[in-house]
Amino acid sequence: MKKLSFVIVIALFAIIYCCFIIWKMYQGRKAKPDANVKNVLVLGAKVNGKKARPSKILAERLDGAINYYHEHRDITIIVSGGKGPNESKAEAKVMGNYLETRGIPRKQIQIEAKSKRTKENIINAKERFNLKSVVIVTSDYHMYRALMLAKQKGLKASGFPIKTKTSRRLKDYCREFLAITYAWLMDRK
Repeated sequence: MKKLSFVIVIALFAIIYCCFIIWKMYQGRKAKPDANVKNVLVLGAKVNGKKARPSKILAERLDGAINYYHEHRDITIIVSGGKGPNESKAEAKVMGNYLETRGIPRKQIQIEAKSKRTKENIINAKERFNLKSVVIVTSDYHMYRALMLAKQKGLKASGFPIKTKTSRRLKDYCREFLAITYAWLMDRK
């Protein structure tokens, strides 16, 4: 009987924990960008192929940044992401090229090409470009963690979440679920 009670308590805790993370992810999806912020930080994601082109998720983020630019033409877009395993080029360089070929002036694009994780994107962009405030552009499921990490690192951040439409959405949501747990436990330093 004690074993059964223990299992029930653990199961209830797991259910409550899952619901809490899902609620936090939902909150991130509802983020709104602050007015009059002049810097936009687009977080990287995988690039594909020898010619290095954005993955579908990365293209969604970049297209979102382009839409934001068309409404706020006086911004600087900072693209952030290093060269990951199985990538032929740093994500940020691919992102910068993508934006430029779609009409964003080169002088309004800044590149941070060292980061491998969201925490590093935030820290490296803040330090390299002396950021005080920023609008973060990333996938909707990723926004809660990005804003949480920015706050932890002393960066005033608001969000412009991009609705994820790719077929990998379920896999990415599950991965983000684990990444949020990791961030709560390990990224507080």
